[in-house]
Amino acid sequence: MTALHQDVRTLLAPTAEALRPVLNRVVFSGLPTCRGLLDVVTPRVRMVESQMLQIDLHATTALERLGSELTASGVARQPQRDGSEMWSSDGRLRLCGWGPPDISGASDESAVREYAVLLTRSEAISDSLSIRVTALPVQLALWCMMHTRSKRAAVDSPWIEDLIAVVVGRHDCIAELRALPSELRAVVADGVGAFAASQACRWVIGRIVVEARTTPQIIDVVLKRLESAAQLPRS
Repeated sequence: MTALHQDVRTLLAPTAEALRPVLNRVVFSGLPTCRGLLDVVTPRVRMVESQMLQIDLHATTALERLGSELTASGVARQPQRDGSEMWSSDGRLRLCGWGPPDISGASDESAVREYAVLLTRSEAISDSLSIRVTALPVQLALWCMMHTRSKRAAVDSPWIEDLIAVVVGRHDCIAELRALPSELRAVVADGVGAFAASQACRWVIGRIVVEARTTPQIIDVVLKRLESAAQLPRS
């Protein structure tokens, strides 16, 4: 099963081609890189449609070394944000670039970022070109880390929305989370647990899950899935 829909492959193709010589030093992540892995029919998550496709790019080399290749692919550099570099292309593709993780000191963020470039899968862009994509369970840890780091309210958090989309939409999600390294399980358990215990949780689920308006009890089904993620073993 391919995780990349055709529209994602088409938009990423120029960037991947420009980065071909250094693709072994680049990993992509973000909900658009894994929508093809969502295999649960009901309940359904309301996907926010946007003309702008946003994907994270994790580099194991300094981002400055990728600048000329990214520019050659047709994306323009934007002002820095939250320690990342931004590139965008004609209102269709936005790349959020992250440099090598800082592994000099132990922290949740450094651990998650390191695993984001270590635990990956290969996805074909064309017959002759493939990219590496962060493994889906690690992406959930990334989103938990980014949400906690941002200090945003859950109702305003795109990472919480993406997390719900995968927890609800991927049948084997909880089993895959249990197979994560202990550091990442703790990040997911803390992040999901804080959200599940918040006053905003049921409201956010009700906004995102399609069937919630006609079948309110579906919120309890989703909440039970989230609570399973919050109870992941930590060792």
